[in-house]
Amino acid sequence: MSENIIIISIDSLRADGTNYNRELIYGKGKHQRIKTPNLDKFSKAGTSFIKAYSTNTYTTSAHASLFTGTYPPEHGIRTFFDFNQRLNPKTKTMAEELSTKGYQTFFYSDVKELFSEMNIWKGFRVKTYGKSDWLWNSIEEFKKDKNFIFLHLFDVHEPYLYIEDESADEKVNQDYYQAVDDLRNELGIKSKLNQKKNPHDSWEEIKQFLIKNNLDHQQYLKKYYDLGVEEFDKRIKLILERFTDLGFDLNKDLFILLSDHGEGRTEFDKSKSFAHGGSLTEETLRIFFTINIELSSVNSSLISIKDVKKMISFFSNEEKISIENNGLYAEHSQWNQRTTTQDSKDKIGIKNIKSFLSEQAFISNDSKIIINLDQNQYFDIFTKLEKNSEVFIDKTYNFLLNRFPDIEGKNNSLSMIENRSKGNFLNSIINSQEFKNRKHIQVFNTQGLKDSY
Repeated sequence: MSENIIIISIDSLRADGTNYNRELIYGKGKHQRIKTPNLDKFSKAGTSFIKAYSTNTYTTSAHASLFTGTYPPEHGIRTFFDFNQRLNPKTKTMAEELSTKGYQTFFYSDVKELFSEMNIWKGFRVKTYGKSDWLWNSIEEFKKDKNFIFLHLFDVHEPYLYIEDESADEKVNQDYYQAVDDLRNELGIKSKLNQKKNPHDSWEEIKQFLIKNNLDHQQYLKKYYDLGVEEFDKRIKLILERFTDLGFDLNKDLFILLSDHGEGRTEFDKSKSFAHGGSLTEETLRIFFTINIELSSVNSSLISIKDVKKMISFFSNEEKISIENNGLYAEHSQWNQRTTTQDSKDKIGIKNIKSFLSEQAFISNDSKIIINLDQNQYFDIFTKLEKNSEVFIDKTYNFLLNRFPDIEGKNNSLSMIENRSKGNFLNSIINSQEFKNRKHIQVFNTQGLKDSY
C-alpha cells in the first residue's frame, strides 16, 4: 500500500453540494440542477460520509480541529479571525506527527492568512499559498517516498464564482464579473465600484443592498453559489489529473475530499439570509466528506472533521480505518466588537476581535441539540480543564439544567463517570426531558431533512 496522503479542503461546500451527495441526503428526483460529474465520480468510486459534521461554522476553527483531532475548547481557536488566539502548543498536528514518520509535508491555501496568523499550519515543512503553480513546482522538487499534501481551495467560498488562485488565467473570473453585472441590473443598483479592481467590495455592496431592502438572499444568491460549485467541479478534475501526472495514484494513495463547513442559513432559522457562517444549522454545519477508499460506498456513521486525524493515523500505520462516535460537539461565536484596518498586509481586513460563545450543538445519530447562549453564559461542556468529577457534575447540572444535583442524582452521575466516561454522563443529561424542556434549547431531527433548495 502506498503511503501518500492528500487532503483537499473545499471551503464552504455544503453536504448536499453535489448531485451524488444530495441524492443520498434528500433522495432522488428533487430539482437536480447542480452538475458535478467529477465530484460525483470521485464519491461513487470510494466512500461518501453522509452524516459528517464540522466543529464550527468558520474556516479557522474547523481546520484547527481537522489538523489536531480536537474540539475548539482544546485546540483554542474559537473565533473566526482573532489575532489574540494561537493554536494550543500542547496539541500535535497531523503534519507534526507525520513528519516524525518520515513524511514530507506540503501546505497550500488560496488564502494563507486564515492559517498563518494563528499558527494553524504548524508542522508543515513546505508552505505555498496564493499561486497553485508554486505548489506543483514544490511537489516536483521536494517530494519523497512518503508525502502528506494539504490543499485549501477557496472557489466555492463567497464571493461565489470568484477564483482567488493567482495562477489561474484572468479570464477565469469573467463568469463572476458577469454575475455581478447581472445582479446589479436585476436589483437596480447604480454602482461606481470597479468590480475588477475591487471584486470583494462589489459583492459586499450587493449583500448590503439585499439587507437594507429586506430582500431574500436565497432567491438572489443561491443560484450563483450553485454555479460556483459547478465551476469548482471542473477545477477538481484538473487537480486530480495534475496529481496523477506527478506520479500519485488515485487507486493506492489516500485522497480525502471534504469541506470545512457548509453555507447558507435557510432551513431552521427561517430567515431570508443566505450567508457565510452563522447559526449551527445543517446547511452550515454538515459537510461534504468523501475518501477514495471503499469502506462502504455510502457510510452513514456519525463522523466529525476532527476524525480525519485519526483516519490518517490508521492509514499511515496500515490499519483498517474505523471511526465510531456516540455524539459530536460544535460551537459558534459571535463578535461584539471588531476593529478593521486598511493595512495592505492584512488581507482579511480585521485587526482585533472581541467575541462571545453564542451557540453550542450536541449531535447524535438522530438529533441535534442547539444551546443558545449569551455573553454571560460562557461554559465549555467539553473542557478538559476540570479534573474533579464532583465539580464537573455540579457545573454541568448548573449550566444545562439551571440547578444543582440532588444527592441521588450526584451519586448516579459519579458512578456513571467512574464506570464509563464524562461523555456518557453528558449524553444522559442532554437526552433528559428536563433538559429538552428548557426554553433556550432547540432540538432538531437530523433524519429526513427538509429539502431547502
